Amino acid sequence: MTALYYFNPLTIKTMPTPDVALWENVYRLIGTAVGMCDRTETFTQPVNLSIYPKCQLPELYTTSLTYDDCIDQRVKEIYEASVRLDKPIGILWSGGIDSTAVMVGFLRNYSLADLKSRIKVIMSTESSFENYAFYKDYVIPNFELISSEMTPWLFDGSMILVTGEFNDQLFGSDLIKFYLTSIGADEINDQFSRDKIFKYINSKIKNEKVSNILIDTVIESSVKTNITLEKNNDFFWWYNFCFKWQCVHFRVYALAFPSLINNITETWDNTFMYHFYQTDDFQRWSISNPSVRYITDWKNYKYTAKESIYAFNKELEYFTNKVKRPSLYTVFNHRILNEAVTSDFRILEKFNPIDYYNPDSMFK
Repeated sequence: MTALYYFNPLTIKTMPTPDVALWENVYRLIGTAVGMCDRTETFTQPVNLSIYPKCQLPELYTTSLTYDDCIDQRVKEIYEASVRLDKPIGILWSGGIDSTAVMVGFLRNYSLADLKSRIKVIMSTESSFENYAFYKDYVIPNFELISSEMTPWLFDGSMILVTGEFNDQLFGSDLIKFYLTSIGADEINDQFSRDKIFKYINSKIKNEKVSNILIDTVIESSVKTNITLEKNNDFFWWYNFCFKWQCVHFRVYALAFPSLINNITETWDNTFMYHFYQTDDFQRWSISNPSVRYITDWKNYKYTAKESIYAFNKELEYFTNKVKRPSLYTVFNHRILNEAVTSDFRILEKFNPIDYYNPDSMFK
């Protein structure tokens, strides 16, 4: 039976079965658009899933590479691909930390003369508001702009697309923000306690069985890969790093205009789509530097990425006060979205959940 790489959870929820009714309690904790897919294949759900080769966990060992080393390597890889294919680079720039660090990486490694004819910036009005100083000083004087409203029509192979995806998975999770604001910095940075994690998660899920399934599976998947959950914070990071990774890779294809979805194959994905932070070295950097996750104030989230930006432009206000915002909302809002990607890489505008139903999940 064909499995899925990506799915819209709201479609699965339409199946009137007891296991689905139990499973959907998980979505009281996480976003309703997150199609979880455990990269260790420990967590089974009422939907048949397969791990996309590009999303498989690499060999996870510690590295001496710095965050900026990883940025520089990735920038050069993308630039060289652009030259080889003779295609421009379209950077989806929201003005946020992730995509601004990408822009800075290119500006730090190549001259404006090299970049002006090669980079196009895909952005919205909100992008300029989110980082006006950078927009004024670097974006508007130097690069051709494309409205992010045009994103559904950009999957035509006319350019290499670069997103700021996966930086969240390196640094932690939105769930850390909610835990931080409701429980406090002391507890989230305290030694890992299953009891404390359970108390918090069950306060959201409100179903002990489902809370236990989720917690035990996250822990078991970390043990499988020799990842130590030293602090409570690490639990939420590992969930994001392991369970959400594949959804993040594919969610941009939910935007693709119907007439273009047949263009998007595995070969196309490997040629034209670069989620900037989706490299083995970035993942190894993340596991090698757990201290970047241990924050006491939400303004310090992604501090290393903000340092990288500040070293380039010396914009103190952004460095001091910029916090993560849900930038994707402005792109996805009010659009009809494709619902699934199959394991033979077909993008489906709609899908019948019973065709991909797994009756033997942890929730049966």
